[in-house]
Amino acid sequence: MTGTEQLHRLILRMDKAERRRFRQQAAEGQYLRLYTRLEELPAWTPASDAALQKEFPQLEPTRKYLQVLILESLRDRTGVVRNMLLDADTWHRKGFLAQSLATWRKAGDLAREAALPILEAEALQGELHVWLESGFGNAAEEELIRKQERLATLLENRRDVRRQAELFEILSFRYRQAGTVRTDAEIRQLHDLVLQESQMVRQSRRADDRLHRHFQALYLRITGDSAASLGVLLDLAASYRGRTLSGEETDRYYRLLHEVLSELYEWGRYDEMTPFLEDLGKNASSRQVFLLHTFTQAKGLKKPLNTLRQDTVQRYGKGLEGMEDRIRFTFLFESAEAWFDEGALSQALREVNEVLNCRSSRENDQVIRCRMLFWLIQKQRRNEDLLRSELRSAIRRYGKEGVVGWVIHWLSGYDEAILRRELAQLRQIPYEARLIRALRLEDRFTPFPLRG
Repeated sequence: MTGTEQLHRLILRMDKAERRRFRQQAAEGQYLRLYTRLEELPAWTPASDAALQKEFPQLEPTRKYLQVLILESLRDRTGVVRNMLLDADTWHRKGFLAQSLATWRKAGDLAREAALPILEAEALQGELHVWLESGFGNAAEEELIRKQERLATLLENRRDVRRQAELFEILSFRYRQAGTVRTDAEIRQLHDLVLQESQMVRQSRRADDRLHRHFQALYLRITGDSAASLGVLLDLAASYRGRTLSGEETDRYYRLLHEVLSELYEWGRYDEMTPFLEDLGKNASSRQVFLLHTFTQAKGLKKPLNTLRQDTVQRYGKGLEGMEDRIRFTFLFESAEAWFDEGALSQALREVNEVLNCRSSRENDQVIRCRMLFWLIQKQRRNEDLLRSELRSAIRRYGKEGVVGWVIHWLSGYDEAILRRELAQLRQIPYEARLIRALRLEDRFTPFPLRG
């Protein structure tokens, strides 16, 4: 991806208010002309770069300057405070202590108003350091003590919050990598993590109850209890809705919405997705997640999907490479399944192969689902030799346990009564039940023998 193509994608992801603010701040010039050209360009093609090079002889420096201006205009209050902290440090290094002190203080006040405790602590540290270096001058003792106590409280809170967030991030990372927990070693690791988090929450007065509940929901999902996980997530989302949120709470809520919408879709509660989609659509940085869930809801409600898919491809380029892998793989699986249900096997195979052949794909839930859909496609295409080879390879890779083993038995022509009994047993296992729902195996099950 070239720098200009990346800038084009950045402009597409700006909402109307951000574009309007940038134009108000910008002055006429080459970079504004380039911005207008990129804004009007609906989709990037191989010819786009050549056309822009011809129109703008100094394209690269113009592009770099434009990118700097756009990023500056997109800064939120966090970015403003960070810039003030840098300015204060610069004044201090150059010996302007009074100006440095005033800037530290102003940054601290703004950080406190915006509920940015980490930046407020940094501003207080800078301010107290300047007072110490200047011999305290005419500083009031009570004010200095009050600031020191405030700093101590912020640092203590930061330590506890950081530890709780760290445990949640570890859990999230393991879920994103593996998708579930199945082996004894993985179960022991998970329970150790849960124990640490529970102890930390009990011992700390500063623990974040929302993050604790989110941790619990993710734990339930990893262990396969999707129904309980969805209940916790819905309660958690209700605690955010209808309230004025800080910047950090807003970011956390938008991340939570992705999980809520995924679970509602999995359970077939498509109409309930609408209010959460409306909230998600207000955040420009969540555009790719919004498009994914708009697509899955429309798919669940049996609405025409071609227009939605085309819109997504146009926004994120050929092969959807503009999307984060986990979201892209989910979109490709859902799209492939839609093509499969319509009998368009070639299109379905193309989507599935894009996941299976991607170097960054790992053997997690998403890949396993795509692999099983790949087998179903080959069965429908009557590629019996290829299917036999794939099933032999799958037995070596996965064994004959769980839903994967059941699908292998099904495609190998096992007795219908045995298959129905095995499927009923698998439904009692939360993780396996989740795979059954994802592939709609109960709806698709039709006994057939393997030919030849």
